[in-house]
Amino acid sequence: MTEHLIERLNQKGFHVRRIQSPIDFLKAWNTVVRDVSGPIVVLSDPITNLWLDRYDNVTWVPEDAGRDVVFRAALGFTGVSFALADTGTVMLAEDSGYARLVSNMVPRHIALIPENRIAANWQEAVSRLRQESSHLPRILSFISGPSQTADIQGTLIRGMHGPIHVEAWLVPPVSGASTLT
Repeated sequence: MTEHLIERLNQKGFHVRRIQSPIDFLKAWNTVVRDVSGPIVVLSDPITNLWLDRYDNVTWVPEDAGRDVVFRAALGFTGVSFALADTGTVMLAEDSGYARLVSNMVPRHIALIPENRIAANWQEAVSRLRQESSHLPRILSFISGPSQTADIQGTLIRGMHGPIHVEAWLVPPVSGASTLT
């Protein structure tokens, strides 16, 4: 299922990286940070906390920041609730709205996907969400690639309503991670 997800993510315009170890993560992180001119915001959730807690050049949302810092950010990191293998879609389930903000209001979004958070389709993801959560979330966001529209005279424009560049970093399984970001 992981290989099928990677194929579908690539088709949708995601840049996909496989992260197997903290060293792989550090290399990817350094590559990304080198190219970023502006603040980096990270949604504080069980997945990002595990992988990003050692870095001091990030602003954690919402604990020590707020909406204003997200609007100024050049890059946003989030975990995911699930990644849907059949469509190459990333699903964020939340109650606060910060995951949606961090994933939509930045020019570049990186989603960290633990391999145990891959679902075959949205039906499986929602079923697992119901089993693993004490309640259904207020917000479900589905991200299927970079923002694009052809609403203006049929001309394709990227980045109109969200990130112009999206990445999916597949990381090893994370135990105990909540389905809610």
